[in-house]
Amino acid sequence: MEIHVPMEVVVSDGEERFTELDFYYGSKALEGTSEIITVLTNTILNREVVTKIPSIEGITASFRTSYEGSFRQRFMLKITGEEQRRNYQAIGEGAFLDVMSYYLTRPLLTPYDFTYRRAERIVEELQPDYISLMKRLYGPLLKLHKPIEEQNYTVELKRRRTNLARYDHSTLENLTFERSDDERIIIEASITRFNRLTGTGRLILEEDSESVSFEPSFMWRDFPADQKRRLSRNLAANTDNDDFTRLQLEVTTIRNFLGDIKKYSLHRVVMD
Repeated sequence: MEIHVPMEVVVSDGEERFTELDFYYGSKALEGTSEIITVLTNTILNREVVTKIPSIEGITASFRTSYEGSFRQRFMLKITGEEQRRNYQAIGEGAFLDVMSYYLTRPLLTPYDFTYRRAERIVEELQPDYISLMKRLYGPLLKLHKPIEEQNYTVELKRRRTNLARYDHSTLENLTFERSDDERIIIEASITRFNRLTGTGRLILEEDSESVSFEPSFMWRDFPADQKRRLSRNLAANTDNDDFTRLQLEVTTIRNFLGDIKKYSLHRVVMD
């Protein structure tokens, strides 16, 4: 028999009094909620961090009836797989929700007091996957914050009367906060995209690495002309040739909420 866990997401008064929820921002919040709940459930029960929702087996989330007033969308977390049901029952609903609440509240940047010792033990066991899990949840968390960012509301995730997490402008600020490293560094990079009018673009450090954005650290019009040309020529060279050519760039690394590189602030192109 399937295990059903009734839950709901609530959008209500925040810095602005709730009147109505914009369809676009509301849909983003629901999309983010669905991803967060299913990815977290899969991680807790199957002990793996997945990149794509359709690949999750034995776990689904579906709409239930909704309310009027503040926007409340009820949904059902369904544990359908035999192995997943066994794992859920072994953990127990209280400890399961305790683990889920721990990860949901990481954007608060505050210590978490576990209600169940079993939940604390599971989080300790999942510690090697913490960074990859939070990276996977980062985008959905930003989506969930859309009603906060655009309409100044609050968003809550609940199980019955238990509040699993509450988000507001403070959690949004924590998620979007940018931190600069203290020291400048020299990197060797290939330019893969470049806007000559703004000085912004994207670069890669290795041919098979993900591209990272960069922007000038001061007014682009004041950037030396020979360095601007060097950036343009490197882009052209990498567009026309199979082998990437590199530049040496002096940059400051800008990191996101998780400490990952978000972008580089470009101080100069190192000239020969």
